[in-house]
Amino acid sequence: MKFIEREHIDCEKWDRLVEDLGGLPFSKSFYLDAVAENWCVLVDKDYSSGIAIPYVVRLGKRSVYTPLFLRCLEWIGCQITQKQLDEIKRKFPKGEFNFSGRYTEQLETLPYQEIRIGSLPIYNDLAKRMIRKFENSNLALVQVDVPKNVLRIISEELPSKVYSVNQKSMILLENLVASLHANQLLRIIEVREEGVCVGGAFFIESRDRILYLKSAFRTDSKKKGAMYKIMDLEIQRAIENNKTFDFGGSRVEGVRRFNLNLGAQDQFYSSMKWDNMPLWYKGIKTLNDKLKKK
Repeated sequence: MKFIEREHIDCEKWDRLVEDLGGLPFSKSFYLDAVAENWCVLVDKDYSSGIAIPYVVRLGKRSVYTPLFLRCLEWIGCQITQKQLDEIKRKFPKGEFNFSGRYTEQLETLPYQEIRIGSLPIYNDLAKRMIRKFENSNLALVQVDVPKNVLRIISEELPSKVYSVNQKSMILLENLVASLHANQLLRIIEVREEGVCVGGAFFIESRDRILYLKSAFRTDSKKKGAMYKIMDLEIQRAIENNKTFDFGGSRVEGVRRFNLNLGAQDQFYSSMKWDNMPLWYKGIKTLNDKLKKK
């Protein structure tokens, strides 16, 4: 196994590995190019197994991180081992690395939700009521090919409600949406009222999975059940096409409850944190953090 920096990765081989072995879109080279400041792979000689590793460089030191709009990475080809985790920690003196599966009891495990292939979800009463409310309203769902209307709603509605949505993250989302669109993996559903877009959502559709990415709605349309109905539409599409429906990733308990209302089941991934930075680095970072708070 060896580390290969982005500029030297054979992306055709890497993407073929991810595709052939059913990897998540998060591991594709175009996805990482869109969301990660830097990334490399730890991979074997013939690209038959490996993992992508996003990282940042601060004060000349590298830190592994998990970018926005990326739940976790996964070891493609076989189960990740302690030896490989140790190699990553030696290569990068600091990190917060999220990767698929429950690895050991010593690592933090975090939940996300799915409706797996072959499952028939049972909606609770709240979900059924909100879906009926939408169906009795003057709202309609329309699949479109141009993302600008949904991006506009997201940029107008979410910054005041979600701390992670700001000018920087919106640029990241716009780049990712453009990249997904270019790779024919993006589904865009708009909510319309009398022909005007009042909300919508982005989904990533791959060979065996429909994955929720991001959404936003005007307040009135959300109260009329738009979020529930738009998720119901894509869940039914996943069932009809024998695909897993993936609710994405969020550590917010309210989001988890919403997903469970629609019949989702908890799945888990692991998070590994370490900090072996030198004392001078930690001192400068502490000082910078204090200055930012002033």
